[in-house]
Amino acid sequence: MTMSLETLFSLCRKIDLICLECRVMMDAAGSLDEQAGNLLHGSLGWAMKEAAPRLWQDAYGPLEHGAVRPLSLHPPHTRNQWQQGESLTFGLTLFNTLARDVEGIKSSLQRMGERGWGQRRIGFTLQELTQRTPLGTRLIWSRQAPDHLLAPLTTTLEEAILAAAALCSEATPALVQLHARTRLHIKEAGNPVTTAPSALLLGRTLCRRLLALVGPHSEHERQAVQSYLNGLEQITLCWDHTQSAPLTRYSARQRQHHSIEGLRGRWAYQGDIQRLLPWLALGEWIQLGNKTSFGYGAIEWQLACRP
Repeated sequence: MTMSLETLFSLCRKIDLICLECRVMMDAAGSLDEQAGNLLHGSLGWAMKEAAPRLWQDAYGPLEHGAVRPLSLHPPHTRNQWQQGESLTFGLTLFNTLARDVEGIKSSLQRMGERGWGQRRIGFTLQELTQRTPLGTRLIWSRQAPDHLLAPLTTTLEEAILAAAALCSEATPALVQLHARTRLHIKEAGNPVTTAPSALLLGRTLCRRLLALVGPHSEHERQAVQSYLNGLEQITLCWDHTQSAPLTRYSARQRQHHSIEGLRGRWAYQGDIQRLLPWLALGEWIQLGNKTSFGYGAIEWQLACRP
């Protein structure tokens, strides 16, 4: 194990992380469109301001320079329409201060259901909270036992990296396929990327996000982790089935529409894939690129190994 990877593990341990699957029962029929992430983000914000003001300040208040929002929302990706009484499941990834107050998050989600979302104020009843970890899932709260909230398991990004490494412990991966489950908003030299990112750009983008989630860190730690990006330029793109998919979003605060660049589709890398694995493992849990609070940057990956 190189010193840079040891430093990567050390920094990963500084990030508190909880991934929740929130199952809700809808009060009325409705649907979600491509603005679902913005809708959920705004609805949770109003609810959290009422139910857990301290958490709201951490999640939605002003950010210090270089900081990132400590939550990512994941809209339902298996369905976008429902009938009254049907269930939906959306995801919520919490970092640091938010990850340490699941009771406050539960209260905020319950208030979100009471307030409703969208112009029609469609409400819901929170049914279950399930924690997702690199090692599996675990039910931590159910409406059937409303006063019983299990303490979430401690989850570290180090576990995610080790689990990814175990996938190729008996075989050498020939390539890795990636799928942008939601839009990716990545920039290079200040410009939105409209084709599949290089392995080096992917690693650099995730490295910046990791360091932002860690918060204050030493120059030695930053340089050591960045040194693990060395060699990613030798990993090449072997096919690109992505397409640019801009999304127009209306800002009520600015009273105007904005076009947000986004990338969707699949692509694959070949080369020394094991060097890329730590960054892929991180990307699956901390999301890739910008606009992650609105559901952007959810990626999945799959190895194709040689016998």
